[in-house]
Amino acid sequence: MMNNNEPDVEPDVEPDAEFDVDLDAELHATDGLFAAAFAHLGDLPADLEQRARRGASATMMDRSLIGIAVDLMSVGVDTLRLLGGNGTGGSRP
Repeated sequence: MMNNNEPDVEPDVEPDAEFDVDLDAELHATDGLFAAAFAHLGDLPADLEQRARRGASATMMDRSLIGIAVDLMSVGVDTLRLLGGNGTGGSRP
């Protein structure tokens, strides 16, 4: 018994064969354009290593300077506490 809900399509014939042929032709025609457009993406600038080192060095120097500033500020705060009598040291004179 045949099911009447199935479309009359031959199983060996691909419905979009003409579209596939056109798509393949267009892709083949544009292969050279894509290759030329994306060829420069793999080229690295000549000064990339120097710029990366300079940036990393500047970042590490900034972090070091911030750490030193925080350390000096905490020493100053501790000194003011000691001089003001609110320190954690011995008894007040």
